[in-house]
Formats: sequence, structure tokens, C-alpha cells
Amino acid sequence: MNGADVAWRIIRSLTDFWTGRSVALLLPGLDGGARGVIEDLERHGATVSVVVTATRPAADAPRVPHVWDCSAHGGPLSRRQFERWVHDPGPEVAAWLDDVDPARELVVLGNQYASITAFCGRTAHGRRRPEWGQWEDKVRVERLWRATGVASPDHVVGPPGDSALRAAAAHLFGEWGVVVARDSSRGFWGGSRGLTWVRHPADLNTCLDGLRDLADRVRIAGFVPGVPCSVIGLVLRDGVAVFDPIEIVTLCDPERSELLFCGTSTWWRPDDGIARDIREAARRAGERLAAVVGFRGMFSVDGIVSGGRFLATELNPRLSGGLGLAEAWPELSENLLHRGAQEALPGVHDADPQLIEEAVRSAIRRVPSLDVVVPLPGGDVVELPHVRPRAGDGLVAPAVVAAVTARTLVSAAVEPVPPAVC
Repeated sequence: MNGADVAWRIIRSLTDFWTGRSVALLLPGLDGGARGVIEDLERHGATVSVVVTATRPAADAPRVPHVWDCSAHGGPLSRRQFERWVHDPGPEVAAWLDDVDPARELVVLGNQYASITAFCGRTAHGRRRPEWGQWEDKVRVERLWRATGVASPDHVVGPPGDSALRAAAAHLFGEWGVVVARDSSRGFWGGSRGLTWVRHPADLNTCLDGLRDLADRVRIAGFVPGVPCSVIGLVLRDGVAVFDPIEIVTLCDPERSELLFCGTSTWWRPDDGIARDIREAARRAGERLAAVVGFRGMFSVDGIVSGGRFLATELNPRLSGGLGLAEAWPELSENLLHRGAQEALPGVHDADPQLIEEAVRSAIRRVPSLDVVVPLPGGDVVELPHVRPRAGDGLVAPAVVAAVTARTLVSAAVEPVPPAVC
């Protein structure tokens, strides 16, 4: 059996599980972005008949027969409020759901952060265990890097109000300043949220004073020039599959001291040695998560390639974007693959990790893709679907810089994360 055979066996197992099932989605927002998961479920034989959403559905939202809109029942909820609310939604929504689904046959599917086992008496599929989620903490994860021998940027950790921390951070300032990350004591901060770029030592106290009520601890790390990147892995029963590194397209706006996360690209081709080091770091992290907290499913390790080294910065023990599987192999849903691994679904959880790694890496290399959206001041965004990767290493950030400066979309000073010898 080769990698493609294993992948098609997974697809058949997912189809066997979902065929004929009616699904209720729990979504912080119902918009065009929900179309992908609905199409995935329908492709595998399920029907999405119910959506429970925190806010009013958007104009481009896919049509679903039954929608509970929290904004029409006491007001819209933030993502974090919604995640708490689904644990105890109350009798009104339970009664409504019983009218819609009197036999209680719905299978409930939450987002990648959902940790519930049931919703209004109906089984929830693919939940994230709380002990898994704690490793998304941008400060706590340093313990995992130390335990696995994975390098991370030079840093100090402590309470934001600690004068000793502020003094210890002084040596970390270089030409590009430092990056301050808050912990998850007041809620999780995925991706670039929870990060602050501080360019000058005189501004550090102001930054830390502003974080006193937002975090118990912070990590202050020297700004590392290089290529921001990520790598996605999949923990299965018999080991960890690790796919190819992905460019995280990130721009710097020095005028505003902002880091602009613009999307991801699978066109990047780092040197073989660097790619091997990135993938090895992810494999160690996945093995550690499995051994310590019984983790299953997809995860990602983010970091920077700088000076010929990979330095890990954070871990996302959940489904993350950027793999490019939807474009390369739409029949193999990474969302449902992740949920199947979480639930130890036969035919998924017991798949050969080396062979699925081989199949996915080959498919994405055949059909590389990118998803680039530049955030603008004021909350608007602009899509750049036609940017092209640089010849040779395949990096996309330089082309994005050229596009945004040509249109004066952000500011004349916008630039990629400053390059290093990679």
C-alpha cells in the first residue's frame, strides 16, 4: 500500500462515518467562510441542517434550513463569549433544537477551539481537550521547546509589572527592537494576536503597563529578522506525519510599529537542510504532545528561519490554515481528517503516518497555492490573488510588498520582515 492508497482509505472511512448524518454547526460567525466546511460535509454524505451562530448571518452566508442567531436572542456574542455560552446555552435554545430535531439525531460540530462533549443533549464530534489547548499559550510553550530541544529566540519571561523583567529585557533590543507576547491567562491569542512589536527601549514600559490587566506573564523576545514560517503536523496512533514548511506572509510597517499578517503560501522552497530542521522540530513537538497530554489530530509550529537556523515561536495544538490541501486534494478534507484523528475514528486514527505524510507532501508540491489578504488601516482588507512567488526560493512576501506600495495601500515604508541570511 502506498501513500495515495492510504489517503483514499481515509477518504472512504470519513465518508462511511458521515454518510446519512444530519449536522449542527456551532460557529462564531456564519458567513462565506462557512461554505468550505459545509461543502466538505456534503461531499462526504452529510447534511448541514442547523447552524447556531454568535452573530447575525452575513449576506454571503450559505443557506441552511435552521439558524439560531444569538444576536436575535439577547445580543451578539464575541468569539470568547460564544465559546463559554455553548457549554450552557440555556432552555430556550434547547427547546428550539428539540423542535427542529425531536429525535436528537444531530451530530454537533464546533469550531477548532470547541471543547464541549455535548450540546443540548446531542453528541459533539471532534472536540479539543482543555489539556491540549493550554499549549497554545505563547509563554508556556517555552517549556515544550526546552523539553524537546527545539531552539527559540532569546527571551525573558515574567509578570508585565515586574521591574526586574524590564531590566532583563534591555539586552534583547537590537536594530529591530523586541516582540512582546502575552500569555493565555485571560484568553487564548491565536496567530499574531497577542503580539506587540516594540521598536525602541523607551516604549517598552508603556507597552508592559498596558498589559498588566491583559496577562499574568509575558515573553519578551528579540526581534529576529528572517522568513516567518509554519509547518503542520498530524498526530495519529502510530506516530506523527509532518508536511512541508509554509511561508507566513508577514509585512512590517515601521511607521506604525505594526506587523501585518497577510496570509500563507505553499510555494516556498527553503534549502533541504532548513526544511528538514523545521519538520524535525514539529515532529518532536507532536510526539511530546502525544506522550504528555494524549494529543491527537492536526497542529502547527510557527517560527522564523534566520541565519541558517529555525527558531520556534509558538505552537497551535489545533487545525491551522495554510496547508493548501483544499486546493491540492479537495476530496481529502483536512477539517474532517483532523476531527477523525481527534475522535480515533477507525481508518483515520490508525492510518500509517509515514504514508499519509508522503501522499500529502506530494499532492501539495504538485499544486502549490497561496492565500494573501492585506489588512488595511481602519479594518478593511484587499485581496491579492495574482501575486507571484519569487523565482528560486518561491517567497511571496517581496511581491506583496511591491503590490501594496504600488497602490499605496498601507504606507510607503511597508516592507517584508527584514531578511537574514537564510
